[in-house]
Amino acid sequence: SVKSKEVSPVEVIKDYLQTIEKKEPVLKAWETVTAEHALNKAKQIEKKIMKGEPVGLLAGVPYAAKDIFYTSGIKTTASSKVLEDFVPDVDATAISLLDHEDAILLGKSTTAEFACSRVTQSRNPWNPNHSPGGSSSGSGAVVASDMAMLALGTQTGGSLLRPAAYCG
Repeated sequence: SVKSKEVSPVEVIKDYLQTIEKKEPVLKAWETVTAEHALNKAKQIEKKIMKGEPVGLLAGVPYAAKDIFYTSGIKTTASSKVLEDFVPDVDATAISLLDHEDAILLGKSTTAEFACSRVTQSRNPWNPNHSPGGSSSGSGAVVASDMAMLALGTQTGGSLLRPAAYCG
């Protein structure tokens, strides 16, 4: 584990970023990958651990956030051209809570535009000729393909249920 110094959070993030680089061209599950942000957070966590300072319960856990969750200083586009340059100055509560527990944001997963339909650019990791499901399809594809340990999504009319079922 990261806390017991068995594995470096920096190495964990580098490994996930390599996986993203390899799989993303086919799966198209990411709206934005925040590699520099993730590596900086991993380095901060590693320094805390090496100094014996306390770290959060999710220290070093890499995650994705559906691109409707506000992330301070990081684009939040809702997969829409209307918001293609929007960068919020606050975090959504879920992002703040994960940050407080030292989870590491790898980036923003794709969604249907404004999370209002089930059509997305993302592909199913088990068969790229198929959809990964609803508006949280990027999040479902990211987790199912091991591009993150967990991902945030939202549920309205099957937005989480379909990706969970389609991606296993």
